[in-house]
Amino acid sequence: MYFDANGGRLRKPRHLAGHQWPSHAIGSDSNSPPALLHWYPMEFTLPYVPTHIWVPWCLRLEATGNGFTYLNGKPMGRYWQYGGQREFYMPDNWLQAAGKKNVLALCLRPLDKPTAVSSATVVPHRVYAEYRKV
Repeated sequence: MYFDANGGRLRKPRHLAGHQWPSHAIGSDSNSPPALLHWYPMEFTLPYVPTHIWVPWCLRLEATGNGFTYLNGKPMGRYWQYGGQREFYMPDNWLQAAGKKNVLALCLRPLDKPTAVSSATVVPHRVYAEYRKV
């Protein structure tokens, strides 16, 4: 769940940077085979959360290809198309405060089909959220 400035709940998760993520191909030109790597940069901001609530954030990801995820320039984990991991914990000390821009980058290499990001959503880990005494 998300919290607005008044502590109310927002019902929809925030999807990252629209529906089409820009892809920056590496290793492709008119004389070479298809690109070896594709970078997908995405930007997001976290909502305001009252100080008495601690919310751990995670990335839910669905994509094709194998590769790595980076949060604000730090390596967050690896993504495997046929692997089991679809959620990635986002360390608090790597995130920018509410209202400030965070950058998530996904570097993918194609496998049996071209790379693509079908879904990337930043959501709170509800199970681990805590209310703290002020």
